[in-house]
Amino acid sequence: MAFKILTDSSYIPPPTVAATLPPRILRNLNKHRKLAYWCVSNGEHTKMAQTLVRSAREVGVEEDFHIYAPNADSIEGAEFHKCNNFNIKGCWFKLDYLLNEVSKLDYEYFCWLDADHFFVRKPRSLMDNVDGGVCMIPMENDIASPSNKRGDWWGVENKKCIDVFEKCGVKTKEKYNTNGGLFVVRKEFIKTFHHMCYEFHDIVLKETGKDVPEEYCLAIMGNLLNKDTTRCGTEALIDIWACDWTSQFTNTVPEGNPWQWENYLTGDKKMVNPAIVHVMKGKKGLIEKKWDSKNE
Repeated sequence: MAFKILTDSSYIPPPTVAATLPPRILRNLNKHRKLAYWCVSNGEHTKMAQTLVRSAREVGVEEDFHIYAPNADSIEGAEFHKCNNFNIKGCWFKLDYLLNEVSKLDYEYFCWLDADHFFVRKPRSLMDNVDGGVCMIPMENDIASPSNKRGDWWGVENKKCIDVFEKCGVKTKEKYNTNGGLFVVRKEFIKTFHHMCYEFHDIVLKETGKDVPEEYCLAIMGNLLNKDTTRCGTEALIDIWACDWTSQFTNTVPEGNPWQWENYLTGDKKMVNPAIVHVMKGKKGLIEKKWDSKNE
């Protein structure tokens, strides 16, 4: 039983047992039940998922990972779930798996990570940014900013984006987009979250004729529910997470050094060094990552 307490994050010790456990073990049990990372992958993305998990374990990340994939039998360092092939169009499978599979797991919060992420160091707790809310969606670039040089997002002109966001209930002056590579949802909110995102999709389709991907609707959800950008905006999250969509990393993986991040809409640049990097253009480096043999 003692071994189970140490290794099984789903085990909740009764009060009589908990009273005898060292504080470090109790903290780990509570943390593991609080939040889990998860990902669904197929094809070469499953190789990237293994690199993702390995990179997290190498820097001391202790939270549980749950990986769903049809083309593997295990992922080292993660709880593995064999699944059927799935439709990748629009990335809506993320929300369907969240509702139908991930919601069955015993955690308070679930953090989705695209397979093409890499940990360069252990991040501070995402729970600081979740702050007890029902979800945390990064609010990245203001679609309504007069400084924008890019005139559309997912083929919808910025002005039309603003109109559609407002039809979905967003009343704030700023209208932020997001990258769907990372988002956090509370267990009790998953069913509502799933339903609302699909409703937003139907509104966007009706208003624009565009069959937008899931991240468009995640952005609407984030603008509605995460109005405090001091908690979920780019500046608030930049030490934890950022997206490299300008090919700073192509055939290599990040090594923990500062790199140039660019605002997708304005083109503004700054040097950043987040703990988790979304290596959007560097999939080859993730697939072919070789680890130092001393760590094997």
